Amino acid sequence: MHTELYDSTQNDFVALAYFHDILMYDFDSLDRVDNIYLDYAFYEMKRTLEHCFETGRIRPEDNLATFHPMVQLYVDVLNDRSKKNITLKRYNKQFNLELDKAHLYRLIGYNDIGLSILYNTEACGLDSAEQAILNHWKFVFEEEIQRLAIGPDYESLDTFLTDTRGYNQPTNYTDTIYYFGTKIISLKNIKYRTCTVAPRSQEISDDDANESGFKVYPNPLFGNTIYLEYMIRTYATCYFKLYSSDGKIIFNTLLNPEENFTTLNIQDISRGIYYYTFVTEDETLELGKLVVE
Repeated sequence: MHTELYDSTQNDFVALAYFHDILMYDFDSLDRVDNIYLDYAFYEMKRTLEHCFETGRIRPEDNLATFHPMVQLYVDVLNDRSKKNITLKRYNKQFNLELDKAHLYRLIGYNDIGLSILYNTEACGLDSAEQAILNHWKFVFEEEIQRLAIGPDYESLDTFLTDTRGYNQPTNYTDTIYYFGTKIISLKNIKYRTCTVAPRSQEISDDDANESGFKVYPNPLFGNTIYLEYMIRTYATCYFKLYSSDGKIIFNTLLNPEENFTTLNIQDISRGIYYYTFVTEDETLELGKLVVE
């Protein structure tokens, strides 16, 4: 059921703006029921956007240079909902967000970008069920790209053109760290995850880090003492975590929300590149790199 069938505004564009305002609002706290309603709002926003394309109110060609303004509202929400930590509890939800991003690009006619998002999602390992789902959609995207390239003659073919023999096979994923999650910067600018960054659904650029309220110094580090500056809500439970380049936690400490500065002494830290996060129970507030000399 699309929005115009039952929404009092009788206008998909107005409904999309309402959904955007609700989903982007910075709620102080949410209980389980609140989150259910927000998940439902996200689903309806997605369906409303799809209905705009079905009725021609938005066309793929409206997204040639930049996103259509209504599509941009949906992109804002996708990026915002991807900021959560990829934990075992949120694993499926975060995985589905990556599928939503890929399907958005398919909707606006950029199957190649959508396919790149799918391949990035599996680059560092997925559990068996998610890998099977991803393989299905990789095939759909790749076959559709072939169909569009061949044109009308595609319908006369009696076989599929996509070779799936190189696909990753579904296996049980035993690690507890999940590395996937893209950030849509603009229409053709996607920030992809790598397998050597601490577990977070999307990376923060250097410009973002410079504007944030979190600092870790000295960096590079030549001794064992580092200083942290941070700004967190007084009721928040926030941790500072330090990871080795292979994703293993080597230091984890609870921060005092009533202060905005602390000194840490990290013993037996070897020379190399490390990654740190400031995290609450369900959100990464900051991500950065620490070089130890």
